[in-house]
Formats: sequence, C-alpha cells, structure tokens
Amino acid sequence: MILTTDDIWPRDEEHRYRLYVFEYEKDHVAEAKILAAGPSLASVGEAFGRLLEEREFHPLDRIGVLDTGATATPGVWVMNPYA
Repeated sequence: MILTTDDIWPRDEEHRYRLYVFEYEKDHVAEAKILAAGPSLASVGEAFGRLLEEREFHPLDRIGVLDTGATATPGVWVMNPYA
C-alpha cells in the first residue's frame, strides 16, 4: 500500500492547515515537504516558531501555509510560497 499526503494528514478539521517548506537546493527549489498540520493558524504558527528557534530553515527556503478546509481543491494558500 502506498501512503499519500492525505493519508498522513487527512483533509479534516484536525489537520486543516498545513505548514510546508520548499527547501533550497543549489540553484533550485526542491519538492514540498509538510512540516506540521493543525486545526488553526495559531497551531501551525506555534510549530513554525519552534522550527525557527531550532534553526531548521535555510535562508533561501520557501515557506507556505495551505488551508485545506477551503472549498477549492487542493486548498488555498494562506501564505503563498510561490509569491
């Protein structure tokens, strides 16, 4: 069985917001990784704060927050990593 992102972080109220990082890799941005998921922006913000304190990001990483509870599929970027 192959697990998908939605198997690990289902599109439900408990995992509504997802914190993504697009890691910098020498002249390009790598595939997106989900670092945290939570029911509110505050919960994802707390996770982001802890990761910043732990220096988990490279200065050129792109960070995004996706609202999967929105009506549009796959969701709406609250903080757009492509901007």
